[in-house]
Amino acid sequence: AADVKFTLELASHPDYPGPLSPNLAVIEGAEAFKDGQATEISGITVIDDTQIQIALTEPDAMFLATTAIEQVLPRHILGEVPPADVQQHEFSRQPVYTGPFMVEAWRAGDGLTFTAFADCFAGRPQLDSIVTRNLPDPAAAVAELRAGAVQLGVVAPDQFDSFVADEAFQTQELAGASSWFLRFDLVTTPLFSDPPVRQAMGHAIDRQAIIDALMLGRAEPSIGLASPLSWIFNPDVPSFEFDVERANALMDEAGWTLGDDGVRTKDGERFEFTMNVYARTQEWALAIQPYLAAIGIVYELNVLEFATWISESEVGRYDGTVGGWINFIVDPRADLQGQFESPRPVDATGYDNEEVNQLFEQARLATSREEEKALYDQIQRIVAEAAVYVYLWRPRDLLVARGDLMVPEVSIQGELYARAPEWQLTS
Repeated sequence: AADVKFTLELASHPDYPGPLSPNLAVIEGAEAFKDGQATEISGITVIDDTQIQIALTEPDAMFLATTAIEQVLPRHILGEVPPADVQQHEFSRQPVYTGPFMVEAWRAGDGLTFTAFADCFAGRPQLDSIVTRNLPDPAAAVAELRAGAVQLGVVAPDQFDSFVADEAFQTQELAGASSWFLRFDLVTTPLFSDPPVRQAMGHAIDRQAIIDALMLGRAEPSIGLASPLSWIFNPDVPSFEFDVERANALMDEAGWTLGDDGVRTKDGERFEFTMNVYARTQEWALAIQPYLAAIGIVYELNVLEFATWISESEVGRYDGTVGGWINFIVDPRADLQGQFESPRPVDATGYDNEEVNQLFEQARLATSREEEKALYDQIQRIVAEAAVYVYLWRPRDLLVARGDLMVPEVSIQGELYARAPEWQLTS
């Protein structure tokens, strides 16, 4: 409990980089502590070694969920480190947490080695160690799986069937944990500021045809950021089915005229832009390109290294991109909040809707799951109707394990790793 208090106060310390996060600001006394007006956060009370009491300034439906995923930091290691220096401390490469495995080695750019933590509160894991490897080349990853150098991995759709047919391997076809979409700078790139234009793009793309061609049917068209497996998911939002006639009509209504060269113009401006991509999304962007060209929207690809793509994905630094969002990393409510509530720490679109902001605030103050669900349904409907993102697909995760590694059957990939203590080797 003392480590929990230390963690929350470290992240709220006046010298800790950045502003006070909204999740911490709701704790009684946190703002005074951040401003240097108090020596501790008054709303945090350590009851005993395993119990802590936290008082809030107002109801916050997300507080338990978002606080529970915070990594509890060890006071005995970081307690004497100046808060401004914590992020540069060697702890970031040699972390100590409370899970079933310990970090034994961190090989930059290559992978990690974990060893079993015998004194874990949940019991010792079955395996003595787990070694992760970064294999960006899909062909190399498949070769390593077949050779036995790797015992567990996720493979591409065109490789999966061969493993399904091989009795030496176990396979699981899991629901996709990532929603992919077209994302645009809605503020500094006027081409995308009008919702009907983005709606037209949604109607112009034959998602199922691309899924069948590039993913061999192993994906589902996406209609939103929230996972269909989540309680927060609203299935009753516009899905922008493939309809070229409707797409062209929307572009006409938005004032974009189709020219003789097949490119639309408005007030002397041609609908041409640059689409930022990286290795994984390049093929998808190429597949989408002719569908948008068919309604007079033209783009060229700008292929970037992944790290550069990330740094260029903020308002004012790009036109459009193919983006993705992984669910189940945080509470599903935070999936929506981090993308559509304003202001937000990282802003990739510039989207700001006061009604949506107010709905998020009402949801935070909600005292029942039913009340929350109704409010989040409204948020999803509003952002879907505005086509803030042009949703594409949810690729399934195609899991392959060698027969000597016994792993549980799961519904999503994240669950598999959460249950790593159950993994066993039979030889």
